[in-house]
Amino acid sequence: MIDVTVEQISDAVSAGVQHGWHASRLVKQDGTLYAIAPIPGASAETGPPYCRVFRREPDGSWLIATELDVTTYTTCIGPAGEFWMMGSYDFNNCHIWRSAPHEPNATEHVYEGRCFYGGTGIDQAGNFLFLHAERTDQHYGVPNAQIAAFYDAETDAWHTSRFPTPEGRYGYVHVLVRGRSAVALIQSTIYDFRANPVGMPIHYNWRYVRVVRCDDLTKGEWTQEPWLMPRYGRSCISDATESPDGLYRVLVRHQGGNESFEATQLEPDDFMLATLGQDKPVESVKLGLDVKAARLFFSADGRWFMTGRPVEGGDFRLWQLDPTTYSVLNEWELPGTDVLGGDIVRTLRPDRWGGEADGDTIHLASGATGMIEAEEDRMAMWHVQFDLPAAN
Repeated sequence: MIDVTVEQISDAVSAGVQHGWHASRLVKQDGTLYAIAPIPGASAETGPPYCRVFRREPDGSWLIATELDVTTYTTCIGPAGEFWMMGSYDFNNCHIWRSAPHEPNATEHVYEGRCFYGGTGIDQAGNFLFLHAERTDQHYGVPNAQIAAFYDAETDAWHTSRFPTPEGRYGYVHVLVRGRSAVALIQSTIYDFRANPVGMPIHYNWRYVRVVRCDDLTKGEWTQEPWLMPRYGRSCISDATESPDGLYRVLVRHQGGNESFEATQLEPDDFMLATLGQDKPVESVKLGLDVKAARLFFSADGRWFMTGRPVEGGDFRLWQLDPTTYSVLNEWELPGTDVLGGDIVRTLRPDRWGGEADGDTIHLASGATGMIEAEEDRMAMWHVQFDLPAAN
């Protein structure tokens, strides 16, 4: 049994807090945890404020630190404590705001694009990358593109570039930026009746995943590696992070086929751990677990762990994985974590969104309806904390 701390961050945030498994809503700066969540009912029609920043106090309580007049979907923290915030007012636009150090409400508008679907990343030097779709058109087979907006911290200059996505729009983006180079996963956000005939009224299909790389973001020459590209099926990424060996590790559930929609439904729905090597094809290993809302962690002494909820529900589990074979070495239950709702949990990811780690202490955050109806755009938000087990 592992000792687990469960705290309610708020009893009323917008249900939109549960959207976007590639987004950041939990960060740590100067030893303090912050959670960022949209305000119930806030919209372009109602006007600001749009989001609240919650701060964790030393006694474990969560207070509203400030309310934001900008809409915030994902947040990065720069080395001086500046908040980088990406958001949209109607999904047909995207904006980036950067705040003064430690003052999230003192923002300047630094970028605007036409389509909201994208993702962000930052490194410890403050180099920031935003990838987003060029156009909102979401139909399968209508060519689109990704736009890269890169801020070079050394020169205090912006650089933009473009690369095509011939199958259509891509938008759920996982970014890992290092200096002037970057690797990212881009996932399709396309409307495809043939691939999803039961998806009325919105025939979205998230099945394609490409790996994209750029060695010099000031020049903007991108390469692409098609990874998961079936004609039918789905791909659900739950985590992407850097392992101690410097490689990019991805947790993904995938079901795919090329014969027909009906035949694909009979194919295995595999939960996999994938490795993105340098200039090598993606390598994937089936984990033999059936897990939702999975997250990958590495202890200070190099051991591998994964959290997630079994598909049958209940409390989250913690698994220790063999770093060579990825087989399960140990399993623990995390009592009280059934409050974490849905298939999405947030965690600290300094390698992707900046800020600080917390050693072998793990933090998870999620929204959950509980006694509050999501249909009213209100849900509770919870924080879970526990320490990774000591080595035997």
